Amino acid sequence: MSIRKQGRYWAVLDANGALVCLCVYRKGAAEVVRRLQGLDAAQQWQDTNGPADSGQDAGATGTCPLF
Repeated sequence: MSIRKQGRYWAVLDANGALVCLCVYRKGAAEVVRRLQGLDAAQQWQDTNGPADSGQDAGATGTCPLF
């Protein structure tokens, strides 16, 4: 992903040079890139390791047994 000035806006481009979005501010474009790269890293992790465990038991109902 890359950021390039396009007129008065900032263009976020993917690895193939295709336009992903236009942003008014450079910081906004940088945030879009950061978040999309984070999603890409999470997808690669999931492809390698499988879905993350939610941390709850499969049989948990979410209710308190005392009440």
